[in-house]
Amino acid sequence: MISIIKHRTAPTQLLALKALEQRLPLNHPKRNKVENDLIKQEAGFAGERSINYYLAFLPKVMHYRLFHDLRLKDRHYFQMDTLMMTTNYIVLLEINHNTGHDELHAMGQLKRYYQNQTKTFPNPLEQVYRQQVQLENILSSNGSRQYLFIVMSFSLHRPSTLT
Repeated sequence: MISIIKHRTAPTQLLALKALEQRLPLNHPKRNKVENDLIKQEAGFAGERSINYYLAFLPKVMHYRLFHDLRLKDRHYFQMDTLMMTTNYIVLLEINHNTGHDELHAMGQLKRYYQNQTKTFPNPLEQVYRQQVQLENILSSNGSRQYLFIVMSFSLHRPSTLT
């Protein structure tokens, strides 16, 4: 059985970009950047929501508590896409929804190849490891000794070739 304790909501930045796009004149010099940023935010949010399909396949013999888009504070605030808790373990899910081909490199970088362009991003594994440490700090300070697992999901969106 799955209980959603905290539901996923649209990120504030996504809502702000939608509002800005509606108000920005078509000939505004920043219109193209706003539209591109909005596409990225929408793709990321769609990727986070897509995990719900896979969570529906969890075995029904156990009770799962889900916290979507959870923000906690250790020494600093940190945000997790989805936190799943059972009586036996905790799973931290970090979801990336990307277009193109991604490669993780040793220098702490993620390289994305798409439409003959290469873009470099911070390695998302480093982010999720920081989240793990912060979450373990919170759990240990509360006397909790549960197993913590990390799941990285890379969902690639590829345009359909079917008409």
